[in-house]
Amino acid sequence: MEYGLILAVFALPTAVAINFVRDASKSKVETTVDGISHRGAPIADD
Repeated sequence: MEYGLILAVFALPTAVAINFVRDASKSKVETTVDGISHRGAPIADD
């Protein structure tokens, strides 16, 4: 019983943290992709 409580104390915050990091990194990747895709092709100087 005690091991189950200890596991719950560590597992729940870990799951929450993983979801937070996943959402934050997804947002950063989407922002980067949008920035790259809207930048356009560079113009060559002759």
